[in-house]
Amino acid sequence: MSIHDILKKEIGEKKNNCCIIIPSGHSPELLDKHLTYLQAQDTHAFDVIIIGKAPSRMPEDLNLLVYSEAFPIGSSGAFGLGQVLGYSLGYKYIVNADIDCFPISKNVMSVLLSRVVEEEKVILPASVFDSTWDMSKTNKNFIINHYAIVPREIYEEFGFANFRFFKGGEDWELQCRLQMEKVIVREPSILVEHKSFESNQIDTMLLPGSKYIYYSKNYILANTLLSGYALSKFRFLTSFKYFFVTSSAFLMYYLIYHNYDDLLNPIFGDGLSFRVDARYKPRTSRIAELKLQVVDLSESIGKKLLPLGTILTVGDEKISLSEYDSAINFKHGIEVKQSNRLFGALYLLKMYLKIAMSGATYLYPTKQFLDEYKFFIQYLILLRPIKYSDGKIYTEKMGLLKIIFNIITFMLAYPIIAVIIVMNIVYAMIFLPFPISNKNMEANIKKFVEASK
Repeated sequence: MSIHDILKKEIGEKKNNCCIIIPSGHSPELLDKHLTYLQAQDTHAFDVIIIGKAPSRMPEDLNLLVYSEAFPIGSSGAFGLGQVLGYSLGYKYIVNADIDCFPISKNVMSVLLSRVVEEEKVILPASVFDSTWDMSKTNKNFIINHYAIVPREIYEEFGFANFRFFKGGEDWELQCRLQMEKVIVREPSILVEHKSFESNQIDTMLLPGSKYIYYSKNYILANTLLSGYALSKFRFLTSFKYFFVTSSAFLMYYLIYHNYDDLLNPIFGDGLSFRVDARYKPRTSRIAELKLQVVDLSESIGKKLLPLGTILTVGDEKISLSEYDSAINFKHGIEVKQSNRLFGALYLLKMYLKIAMSGATYLYPTKQFLDEYKFFIQYLILLRPIKYSDGKIYTEKMGLLKIIFNIITFMLAYPIIAVIIVMNIVYAMIFLPFPISNKNMEANIKKFVEASK
């Protein structure tokens, strides 16, 4: 079976040497919005390949090709197989673009096309969560599925994204692999915007579906593959780094998903047994909501005793404290992220212990805190319940002592986990057809099709 048996052309013909791969998913409104941004680009010297459903309108000033899926291929399948499709159609340059990642700068494509000719490497524009924020206080990411342009020679030499992951992890693995080979160049002068629907752990755990089962398990597998890839190139320190990341990921998931068996079981079961092609049903677990009771002491002391909440703020943020609230102020998130990694980690640990030692019944992060510290919410909610932007209080029913107990429990089991990770690294390095390349494409497509039946 070939790529053209999985992705079938519905509309369009190749006209340019560059294509933008956009998996459309089930979001016609997002696709239309995305195409509007592309229409505003200062060059249209590219084709747009839509994987999935066609847009509700066909812009006359853009050359669109639409390919339907013979069966559901997931987001990893759409990106990975989209790259293979673009390569098979003879495109010299292939751009990967999430449907909700918009080219805000009007010269994104002209700069990418110019720089890729100069560098002959992968060029990544700057990606932000919200382009209306103060850019000096906003973390700028450089992500391969956020409008990276890749020369076909890069795919020939280093392989494609792992479409067998089905959902998630393929972008991380491919980008780390290309970074390892020193073929990535960052271009901060052009901006794309990616507003994900899930801003933090609370949003994630409120949503149904199987997305984060795939994402979490595939993060484990991606780092295992990267460790094996580095080892095959005799990059021993890099191999150990990804072994360490894999081990840390198991610990992180053991903590943050401790109350969710329908997440934890496949992450550990399939992560440790290295089931690349596993498919999952939607999870049924949800984050717990906490109902706090107000203690009425009005007869004895003349007032009601409210639950003690601690407001989490950032920088010079102005707030008004009620009689029963205290506040803990954090540095701007960008300062922590851009500092030395060790110093940043120590700062977060200090603030974590400060919250642990406080008498707060729950935490009340401001909107700015949620924006700048969304990566930290998954750990804060283990420590204390969080009053969220919807007015509800969510909890993981853990606390500091149980966090410590769970870490100790994990460490007691870790020697066995470590041995299995090493065995998986060796197995992947010797037996798996990885990275996916022209040489092993047929075997990987066969495995992918079999898993999808």
